[in-house]
Amino acid sequence: MNFRKKSVWLLSSIVSLQLSGTAVQAQQAQAPKVARVDKSLEEIVVTARKREESIQDIPVSVTPFTADSLERRGFTGLDDIAAATPGFTYEGFITGGNHGNAVIRGLAQQFTTSRIQNVSFFIDGVYLQRQSMLNLGMIDMERVEVIKGPQNALFGRNAFAGAVNYITAKPKAEPEAYIAVTVGDNERQDVKASFNGPIALDGRLLAKATFGFSQYDGHTKNDHPMADADPTGPSTTGNLGGWDDEIYSLMLAYEPTDSLMLRTSYYKNNAEKETGAGYSISGVNAARFGLRLDNQLDLNCNWRTVNDIGNPSPTAAHSGYSAWCGELPTTAAGAEGPRTQDGILIDPRGIGQVATTEVITFTADYELNEGWTAHYLFGYADHETYSTGGPGGEDPLVGRGIAADFALNAANNQDPNGYKYANTFSGRPNSVLESFSHELRFDFDSGDRYRMSLGAYYSKTEDREHSTVFISDVCSPFTEEQRQNCSEPMSTPSSAVPDPGRLTTGIVYDQVTRQHANTRLEDTSFEDEIIALFFSTSYLVRDNIDMTFEGRLTHEDKYVFRHADPFGLAFGESVTYRLPEDPV
Repeated sequence: MNFRKKSVWLLSSIVSLQLSGTAVQAQQAQAPKVARVDKSLEEIVVTARKREESIQDIPVSVTPFTADSLERRGFTGLDDIAAATPGFTYEGFITGGNHGNAVIRGLAQQFTTSRIQNVSFFIDGVYLQRQSMLNLGMIDMERVEVIKGPQNALFGRNAFAGAVNYITAKPKAEPEAYIAVTVGDNERQDVKASFNGPIALDGRLLAKATFGFSQYDGHTKNDHPMADADPTGPSTTGNLGGWDDEIYSLMLAYEPTDSLMLRTSYYKNNAEKETGAGYSISGVNAARFGLRLDNQLDLNCNWRTVNDIGNPSPTAAHSGYSAWCGELPTTAAGAEGPRTQDGILIDPRGIGQVATTEVITFTADYELNEGWTAHYLFGYADHETYSTGGPGGEDPLVGRGIAADFALNAANNQDPNGYKYANTFSGRPNSVLESFSHELRFDFDSGDRYRMSLGAYYSKTEDREHSTVFISDVCSPFTEEQRQNCSEPMSTPSSAVPDPGRLTTGIVYDQVTRQHANTRLEDTSFEDEIIALFFSTSYLVRDNIDMTFEGRLTHEDKYVFRHADPFGLAFGESVTYRLPEDPV
């Protein structure tokens, strides 16, 4: 447990040279006149500096995607945005986004599971803190902006590499309603329905309501023979990497006077993403952590360079190496002996991600006079997510060997040496988050060369993360009992977890931690309270030179409480560590 205060002062200055076309135009004036086609581009308005500006007038690198371009290009998620944006990458990993990692210009955070990212994400100005909140889908988006480079002064320290803004669609003055349907292969189905327009008060009260869902089975084949078992509850049925998303969005806008605009909105995203395609073979840690038994296939070159801990040196020809040389194999081995299986095998009970994100906003924009405007934004976010992370055993058809004293339900999984076999699923970090924020900002525009913004920000976040370990009987077609196991849900830890009283060999690493029967390992709570003052000034020195100076003063109070450490031990609890009598 610790308590820490931190103050941060950030300053940045930007000089933008906007080259004039005067010289080129002079040369063209001397040339013979020819017929020309008007190739002028539609003006794109962005909010990269927290105010609406033409993208051609700002000294910031922004890649915007309008609603029309998102629809024309068939974008469905953040991975599509990243693929179309130079210098921006996004990876959802096998967890389908629970460990989502966004990187701009190569500035990646050290840990993909870190609470604090290098790229800040916002929806209608409200900060989205967790990795599992980043990929909200493209339904009901008016615009998506990818802002490259440090944006700390206006967006906070978490925008060290850049920021991504989701801007949802606003109500319109003219009534509009539509239904859109998309159907494709691999069970692709999208339905979106929306209404917006004036509803009362002589057209000054506008409303917009949108509902949509998107379903997809994925495009990567799962070669597991029970891939179509269709377990109850969230699962990875059929292909890999599919999704089932729902969006609910409501916004009201009221303009009581010509100088005041009030808006309130509710946005909810329900996301269920399947386990992604993955392939892994492990080396030295396989023997150390009980993931391989003797005479099983392991890596084939580069003899281990670390000492054994808790295990005798392996005697099998391929069980002590830490790298693979040559073409990746399609042969796996386990309790049933060597076996050949082409392609990627994922236990169908695995869940990539199940997440719910709700965001409520209230904004007030008031024109004080000809030069000054005031803006207030209240934001509330509620988020919950969990994942099984995919099966932990290298061979999901036969599971992994576990010490003989670790009793599992399925007696037929026991081999002559007393080992039993199960598949483990480990979701980390699962999280529950609740936050609210206030931001008050004043903007000044001289109408000629000078613009300025200054404001204050306050937020408080309560965030709790934990790891969940599931130990479940093998899902495979070898026996009827194993076949029936494939329909069991993974929403709760398996009954295969033994009673802690059966523990006889102490705790060694994560493997025996599971014998403690803890299902919320490494359980930690966080509270963040942030107060910040920020400003930005811009001056157009000449028509082609714009200077910007920005700064932010931030004070953070952070509270961290560790409910249980990585071994599942609560605060103040102790345990005797000793080597197991049997290999783990």
